[in-house]
Amino acid sequence: MGRFKKACPILLSVVLIGLDAFAAGDNSAAAPDKALAERMKKEKAARQACKISICGIARLKRPEGDNVRCTVVRTWTSAELAAFFKDKLSWPFGPAQCTVDVKIDRGLLVKAMTEPEFIARIGKHNVNCQLDDKDGQVKYGISFVVDPEVKFESGKAVKAGLHWSKVDGSALAKTALWPASKIDNTFNVFEKSVVDAINTFFTDKCDEVKNEFGG
Repeated sequence: MGRFKKACPILLSVVLIGLDAFAAGDNSAAAPDKALAERMKKEKAARQACKISICGIARLKRPEGDNVRCTVVRTWTSAELAAFFKDKLSWPFGPAQCTVDVKIDRGLLVKAMTEPEFIARIGKHNVNCQLDDKDGQVKYGISFVVDPEVKFESGKAVKAGLHWSKVDGSALAKTALWPASKIDNTFNVFEKSVVDAINTFFTDKCDEVKNEFGG
């Protein structure tokens, strides 16, 4: 269970809020083969519009306009995950891919960025992930629901809770993840990772696309 307990914050934070907040440079460079590199390149291009949408609302702080609606898909190579975890654990799998339909109210984002103190209740999101074994021969599926709640102070995330439910999937992944979700619901052990990912996204990652929305 320990290896999944450490892995889940990066998977959740990136697909739900950060998109690629934990990525270091061009993620395709870490891909072990051309097919995976091409898949990751396409995923990154597909995420760009969603990233611009979220950052544009957060930076320009205009309440008028469309809400955020986009499907986010993100793959990490085993090398990326191993580099992130470093001495914390030896990543036992190959690539990991997660998908989530992101839905965020525009007014909620504006309030989070402008009010002195604001609790953003983002709403329930279904997350579907696939973990490959190192040989790429076996795939482990896992799905779950998160209902994130993030406290902002002066535009910066300071507290967060994921509020897990409906964990389901292949036996190995479910057996490992279900206890971790229970622990997090009780003790909020993933809070720091989620808060860090949110703040990295709204600063460094939004800087990367500021010319796209005039921010």
